Parts: sequence; structure tokens; C-alpha cells
Amino acid sequence: MPRNLNPRQASSPDHLPNWVLSLYCEDLGPVICHLMNASYNTGIMPSVWKTANVCPVPKTTHPTCKKDWRPISLISTLGKVQERLVLNRLLPLMKPWIKDQFAYMPKSSTTAALLKAYQSWLTDLDNKQPSVVRVLLADMSKAFDKVDHGILLKHLTTRGVPTRMLTWIQSYLSGRKQRVAANGQFSSWKDVTFGVPQGGVLSPYLFLVYMSSRTTIHATTTNIGYADDIGLSRCMPCVTAETDDTMQEETAHLDSWATQNNMVMNGDKSYELRICFSRIPPVLPPLILGGKEVPVVTCATYLGFKMTSNLKWDSHISHATKKGSQRLHYLRLLAKGGMPPDDLTTVYTTLIRSVLEYANVMYVGCNKTQSKTLESVQKRASRIINRNGGIQTTARLPALKSRRDEAALKLFQQMCSEDHPLHYMTASNRQRQTGRTLRNHNHRTLPTCRTERLKNSFLFHATKLYNQSLS
Repeated sequence: MPRNLNPRQASSPDHLPNWVLSLYCEDLGPVICHLMNASYNTGIMPSVWKTANVCPVPKTTHPTCKKDWRPISLISTLGKVQERLVLNRLLPLMKPWIKDQFAYMPKSSTTAALLKAYQSWLTDLDNKQPSVVRVLLADMSKAFDKVDHGILLKHLTTRGVPTRMLTWIQSYLSGRKQRVAANGQFSSWKDVTFGVPQGGVLSPYLFLVYMSSRTTIHATTTNIGYADDIGLSRCMPCVTAETDDTMQEETAHLDSWATQNNMVMNGDKSYELRICFSRIPPVLPPLILGGKEVPVVTCATYLGFKMTSNLKWDSHISHATKKGSQRLHYLRLLAKGGMPPDDLTTVYTTLIRSVLEYANVMYVGCNKTQSKTLESVQKRASRIINRNGGIQTTARLPALKSRRDEAALKLFQQMCSEDHPLHYMTASNRQRQTGRTLRNHNHRTLPTCRTERLKNSFLFHATKLYNQSLS
């Protein structure tokens, strides 16, 4: 039993608080170990571990309807420990199945998904022939809650999951119950017949298995998935774009997959970006998803990042700067309250700088004006901290640009590993390319760029930083 359980976490319907499990772990460990082994060997998960208290948490300041509440499930801690043990065996089996998915998997992140999208678009448009990239950012309605247990178990069976594990997962999914808990009152129990359990350790990975059956028709289609967020894109020459229906074929294929797997696509909540730098962009037919026309926009939020049809970062940097500036208000209040400078610096780095640096490697090649816009927020924060007695605070806060460069270099070094999902982007070192051991044989070849857009991209700047670090 783990000792570091949060003792303040609310207990589940089994009424077994975390502080008891943490304090008496040595006494309870052998008993719980025997219970979990028996559960896995018999393929039966105890029913008390399959119950949940659903606590509504408001999404807005003044909630007025059901949509303004977010349901948070509290499930058994022992049940989650059992899930972790099963996941340790399931995850090595899953890795070969999961492709084009950047959620929950090792070395994957939203930043990796965004980089794959941006680099593919920039590369496709870096040619002499005028081209247009059609990007579909598809929305699924309550995807986690609509997972069909029968279809999920079929996917696991066809992929060769051991019978004992499959039997336990079937027991894990079936017979689940939940009730609403609010203000010390409880509703009646309701059966959960669809979806993966919210708050579970195993649930996200079972959802990835469910989504792994989604494919594309054309091999040249860029396919990016982050849990239930789907991004599809295709590049086509402008001269044939008006009659090219391959993107609509991909959209129809996605619709067909959703129907077969009891999912619902929201066409009106999805977005299409059309990226074209031709003087006269082609007139393209609309995409139909979920029986509705997908709206065409010039700026859309995907995985928390502001994407624009001109592939510039002004919208995202402006959004991050505005959000970070608003949070400076809390820093001022804490400074007036007498908080020490070191603590104020911690508040800044966790609450404000994290906003300014979200996916910061995306715009590692931003211009001086954009960089100064971001740095201005940090300078204002430094002045607030300095007024409170922190004379040397500015020296302790490295420039955001240097941190962007460090993050880009670190990510590129990780990408050089063959098991990284973006390894295909990195060029081999010059020794492998030439077969000769030269002075710079460990350097990576810079991507060939025709346009400044591609030269300002992550891959070009990160490769330069990597070669400079070797020198």
C-alpha cells in the first residue's frame, strides 16, 4: 500500500478514508495484496469498488442550469490501486496498437500533437506550387460517456489481450453504480451501462483502445488524436482543390466510424481552417460532419492553443499575455498582504508564468515584438515582487526567451530517441548520411526551407540549438 496518499481526499462510498490506508499500510498491506490477487485471478472486481459518488462542481460563478455543473466522481482508492496493477500489465500490450494518439501515452503531450500538426502544414506549403491545407478540428459529444462496453471488449479480444485480464476488465466495466452527493444528501443509486468510469486509472487507456480503431482513407492525411479531440488535414494543389473531394471522404469516413461505434459527431461545434497563401485562394465546398455543415473560421482553439489560418502566433501570444496580465491582480493582493518575495516568486512561476509558457516551443522562432510582449508581463510581475523587498528577484527570473530555447533543445533531444512519437521529424546525423567521421559528424542537417515561415518553425530552430550545444 502506498504511504503518500492524500489524507484530505474525500472518501468514496466504501467509507474507507485515505489516512487509514496510509497510516496502517504495513498492517493492511498483506491482506489487501491477497484480496487484489484473488480479484485478478478470479476475474471478479468487488462490487463496493465499482460504486461512485458524483459531486457536482460549478463551471461558472453563478450556475443556473445543469450544463453549468461539472460532475466529479469519487471512486474507491483500493479500486484505483487495483486498476494501476492491471494497467502495468496492459500498457506494454497497448503501445503497438495506439497510433496518432498523443494523450496519456509516454513521451506524448498536447505540445507534441500541436507540433506534428504545425510542422506538417508548414512543410506541405513550402513548395513552388500554390497549395491549400484543409484542417478539420472535429468535436465529439460526451465521448467518454458513450463508450459501448461490448465494442470495447471486442477490440481487446481481437488484439490478443490475455483471457484472465479480459475477464477482469469485463467485471470492472459491468455492474457499476453511482449516485449524486451534494450538501450531505445522496440520491438513489443508478446503474452505469455505458462509458468508462470517470476518475479511474484504467479508464483513459481503455478509451484509447476504443479510439484506436479509427483510421483514415488516404495515407497522406495527417491524423492527430488527443483523447476525444480529433484533427484531420490534407494538402492539395490550388488548381485542383475545388474539385478535390478527398477531405470530404475523410469526413464521411469519420462519420461512419462514429455511427458504427455509437459515438456522436458535432458538426456545428467542429471547425475548419483553410490555410492558403495564394493571392487568389480557391473556392472550396463545405465539409459535412454529423449531418451539419462545418463552419469555416480563421482562428480556432485546439488543445488550448490559438491556431490561425495564416500560421502566425499573434493570436495565441495576445491571448496568453492577456490571461497572464489578469492574474497579476492576485500577485498584487498577496504582495499588499505582506507575502515574502520568495513566496511571491513561487506564485508567479506557478500561476502566471505557466500560462505564458504553455506550448512555448511552438513559437520559439517568434519575432522580437512578440517576444517583448511576453517579457512585459514578467517585468510587471518582477516590479510587484521588488516593491515587497525582493531586490534581486529580477536576476532570479530568467528571460522567457532563454527558457523557450532550453525547452526547445530539451524536446529535440528527446525526439532524437527512436521511441519518441516525433522521432520521424529529426534528420539523422551527418556521419550516418555521409559515412565519414568529420569534425561535426554528430550534427543534424537543417531542414531545407524555401519560406521564412518554415525557417521560423520549431524544427529549424531546435536543430540549430542542438548543433550549437554540440559545438
